[in-house]
Amino acid sequence: MDVLVLDSQYDDLEEVKRMMTRKNSRFYLVNAKTIGADWKVLWYHPRGRGSTKRPAAIKIDVLLPGIMQLPSFDPYWIDHDNTRSLPTAPLLLVLLHKVLGWSERIDSTGHHYEKHRQDANDVATLAPLASRMGVTIHDNVLPDEFIESASEWVNDFIATYPKLRTRYHWRKIGFHTYA
Repeated sequence: MDVLVLDSQYDDLEEVKRMMTRKNSRFYLVNAKTIGADWKVLWYHPRGRGSTKRPAAIKIDVLLPGIMQLPSFDPYWIDHDNTRSLPTAPLLLVLLHKVLGWSERIDSTGHHYEKHRQDANDVATLAPLASRMGVTIHDNVLPDEFIESASEWVNDFIATYPKLRTRYHWRKIGFHTYA
């Protein structure tokens, strides 16, 4: 799960993670497994740290606008009325963030490269969902520059996975697909 922090006064990811653990005991920090790492990994479990009951703990990535080309957007678009009781980002941002992750991973090596398959499956699930829900790039949720960059990622995705048949959905969302 990703947490996007929109308030610019918080620019230290480690401090944001510590704040989350102080505010809610369901969040907790674990030392990163990377050799020489000086950061902590944030986890969430509905029953708190150490619980072995289902569901399993979820790794949380904290993101700031600008990281991974993520744009800032009007907090008005955050959904607070969902069944999970956690505020959620606009579906268009989630979908384009996932296709961006796919785009970066398919050009990488090792462990990161292996994750591109799961990203592709996620995109193939999210694009039809967004399309059916009436999400479009014309909703003015995200900046035009971000949409323009996303257009390249979308076309690369369609060209790489024509059998996933997402072209129709991308067009319905508002992308001019040429792949």
